[in-house]
Amino acid sequence: MLPLGMERVTTEEPWICLDNIKSSGRKRGALKWLRKEQKFGFVAVEGKQFPTPEKRLVFCIFLRQYHRHCWFQKKNYEQQLHIMYSGGDSGRNCTGSDGAAVCMFSELRVWGIPVDAYTLTILIDALCLSNRVGFGFCVLGLFFKSGIDINVVTFTKLIKGLCLDNKIVEALELFKKLVMEDVCQVNIFTYAVLMKGLCKAGYTQTALDLLILMQKEGPQPNNVAYNIVIDSLCKDGMVDKALGLVPQMTERGISPGIVTYNSLIKGLCNFCRWKEVTKLMNEMVHHEVYPDVVTFTVMVDAFCKEGKLKDAEAIIQIMIQRNICPDVITYNPLIEGYCLQGKMDDARRVLGQMVDKGLRPNLTNYNTIINGYCKRKAMDEAMHLFHGMHQKGLHPDVVTYTTMLQGLFLVGRCDDALNLFQDMQLSAHAPDFHTYCVLLTGLCNNGHIEEAMSLYSKFRGNGNGSHVFGSIIIDGLCKTGQLNIARGVLSNLIFKGQHVNVYAYNAMIYGLCREGLVHEALDLLRRMAKLIAYQILSLTMLF
Repeated sequence: MLPLGMERVTTEEPWICLDNIKSSGRKRGALKWLRKEQKFGFVAVEGKQFPTPEKRLVFCIFLRQYHRHCWFQKKNYEQQLHIMYSGGDSGRNCTGSDGAAVCMFSELRVWGIPVDAYTLTILIDALCLSNRVGFGFCVLGLFFKSGIDINVVTFTKLIKGLCLDNKIVEALELFKKLVMEDVCQVNIFTYAVLMKGLCKAGYTQTALDLLILMQKEGPQPNNVAYNIVIDSLCKDGMVDKALGLVPQMTERGISPGIVTYNSLIKGLCNFCRWKEVTKLMNEMVHHEVYPDVVTFTVMVDAFCKEGKLKDAEAIIQIMIQRNICPDVITYNPLIEGYCLQGKMDDARRVLGQMVDKGLRPNLTNYNTIINGYCKRKAMDEAMHLFHGMHQKGLHPDVVTYTTMLQGLFLVGRCDDALNLFQDMQLSAHAPDFHTYCVLLTGLCNNGHIEEAMSLYSKFRGNGNGSHVFGSIIIDGLCKTGQLNIARGVLSNLIFKGQHVNVYAYNAMIYGLCREGLVHEALDLLRRMAKLIAYQILSLTMLF
């Protein structure tokens, strides 16, 4: 039996059945039908079958989009395919898994369908969004080979790709080349993409310089450009500079919006400048810009960081009175605040309020409360909450497991911690650097040095964190009087050229002094001083 609304079609109109894949809402049944149709050759494009049912499903999504706009009835099928490939909203629509956009583009080329600047730009965008900006630059060769002019949109996508790949210097160099060599006329979007990349990488001053350049030479900055710089200045603690940009906006006829005010309010709240927050909120209401959920969430977070939890709850009540619904992000600082104060009953009460309001607590909310219980050594409650997560449709992540491990070690339940660590590995959650640190520290603090040494020998070669693991082991060995083994670990770290931190030296010196080996401790202290002086000198020369 065919899925709802599906009929066999001829090769002349294959999109009719494909369009119904999405509208029927029965994708599995549709795929089963498509496999059957492909077997008998009913679904084909000009005699060529689609390579896989999954790709046909992707084709359907695109075809459905344009079928709604009735474009198919007006164009021949080759044009329809061209639209399908090059007319998506963005590269995100066609990236899929394992570079679906590249596969679809290859098929387009095989079928002999011509490409244009729009098609190639979408391909570049898809590659850049997949962190393959290098391949994006390779596509430029197709522009030259096909005699297609490269426009500013294409270069903007490449600049965005470089920024996403943390190649900020290269992005800035490309931008300078476009401007100085007059390759193309950069627009406001090019500036905004580069400024956003600069701010995310911590180059706020450079982004501010670009904004000033726009003010002087054009294109004139818009609200988005100002918001990018203002937000970054506030995050970097330069709130006064950010406030100074607001008059410049209004002078150019640009009205600050809710995004602008939210950034400024957050910046002021971070420095507890409450009078200025009140003044700014009065100003925004005067200009008919009203606080939204983000505005109130910023204030809730600020009060919670100050320890003023009752004031934070009062803000939430004001939100509800104004018909502004708090979300899970609004409630989480309040939950965290109560956990930090050890008021776990209040934290659970707030969690219950969220559920009563129709909100579904997320993983962050649960991790926060579990961490609160662990810090209070209330491991039975933490374990109960941990095992109850599955019933709520949530699955523990590496943070949840690491928090639970830390709590179990804190109360001396080492066997339970090791069993949980095994469960973590079986559940396909790879332990991270922090997990290994918690594991080694917990075993050492509870006197399980042999187990710690055994684990250390297994993963000490895992990346740059091995010197930190070594420091933890040295500390544990020194505290239990096993100086000879500690000396061996320290010598091994130095021999392998790994950075030995002050923590490791302090642990070793403390252990030597405790055993009365003061002269050896002083000798190690002198070696440590020379090494640190050398490291400081090296860093000075680098900068």
